[in-house]
Amino acid sequence: MKKYPKGQLVTLPTLRAELPAAIRALTTSDVQTDGDQPDNGLVLDTLAASVPSNSDDPCTVDEAAQILGMQIKEASASEPPARLFALHDTAYVRHELETADGKPIPTGTRGKVVLLYNHNARHGWSYDVDFDGIGIGWCFERELTPLEPIPGIKVTHGTVVPPGAALLPTDAEIPSVSFAIKRQLIETGLQPAPLEPLSAISENDIEASAAPDEEQTPAIRIIKPAAMPSEGEPLDAVQSAIRTVKTGANVTLPTVHIPNGRSARIDQSYVGELTGSSTGQVFCYGWAVHEGICIYLNMAGPRMAVEAIRAKLSKSEQVSVVPPDAPAVELTAGEGNSGMYHPYLHYLPEARFASLLLVHDWAVTPNYGGKATTFIFRTSDTQAILKLKHHVMHLVNIPVFDAWSAYLYDAGQRAMLVRRTRSAGGIDLLSIDLDVDAWTRLITGGLEQKIIALP
Repeated sequence: MKKYPKGQLVTLPTLRAELPAAIRALTTSDVQTDGDQPDNGLVLDTLAASVPSNSDDPCTVDEAAQILGMQIKEASASEPPARLFALHDTAYVRHELETADGKPIPTGTRGKVVLLYNHNARHGWSYDVDFDGIGIGWCFERELTPLEPIPGIKVTHGTVVPPGAALLPTDAEIPSVSFAIKRQLIETGLQPAPLEPLSAISENDIEASAAPDEEQTPAIRIIKPAAMPSEGEPLDAVQSAIRTVKTGANVTLPTVHIPNGRSARIDQSYVGELTGSSTGQVFCYGWAVHEGICIYLNMAGPRMAVEAIRAKLSKSEQVSVVPPDAPAVELTAGEGNSGMYHPYLHYLPEARFASLLLVHDWAVTPNYGGKATTFIFRTSDTQAILKLKHHVMHLVNIPVFDAWSAYLYDAGQRAMLVRRTRSAGGIDLLSIDLDVDAWTRLITGGLEQKIIALP
């Protein structure tokens, strides 16, 4: 093509005349068209005529769409992927994690989602999960699984393997890397913002997000007492005790707190001689029996003879107490209850004399896990009331207040949950039935009948 001097004004027809014939045929109508082929020059002239001639600026997108006869498709913002968990969903740990204060969260631990965080382009969704018995931990979504681990399913690369699929962790899912990422996000202030603060969640939202067949643990448990039968209908032992206490004159003893470190003297007196030792005489200074089982035995004599009696009882063998003016009393630990006694031995070497107390394991280490029996060595009513309240407080799953102590002692005896044992030698031993259901009914029934009240 011909070169023109810089600054010279060249018209469009002049430039068009300089174009090669093949190109000029595409942009002008000088060349004869074949058949029904469109006139390209006419098309270009039409397009040029539609562009405003009073502006040299490039046309806008809307103008270009108008010229070309096209519709503009609005560009939609990219939406984050759907969350795997919603509020209050159950999640399980895919590999070992830790809470913010460093508590370990073992693989497969169960928890509930309590807070949602905004989507992070690099790390995805994240949640606060309240793990059972551990606490709240901040977790990436890839660290959790909605599938409960099945016993016997193998764990691959530290990841819980759900049924039918083996999820292999990426490098970012290795615990040490995950901890480092979380610490860095927190320290640099790049932790995602909460999506829904807990304070903004209504009760309706919580009910809607919870599974319909999933029982939620309320913040306050309400235990409804069993309705009292109408007049004339039979009563069980607990209902009878509650009604008797309500209608009778219940003497409420003042609450007395025994200082720590105080001990009380247990009475003792000579009640006879123990048989079962061939090495010397063993004297008995007190015993107590509950349902045929020896709970307490106080004896003294030569050490070898005392140890012989102790060995017999530890092997569930039988010994007898022979009073000076009454028939003999058989003592045994019960069939299969070998080694159930705690010994308290005091030896006087200069006199070659030993004093030994044997106390059954039921009295020393009470079992609060179900229906069992324990014992109280009563030295006074005040001491027994406070000791009973201590046992009931450790047994039931509801609060027990000091103001209820006298009621529990009185009603417990009327319901036959507190009874005196068969004993001799000045010992005063009470048996306590550790029946969690009966004591709970006794408390709720007393509240319902307004015998006791919440302080």
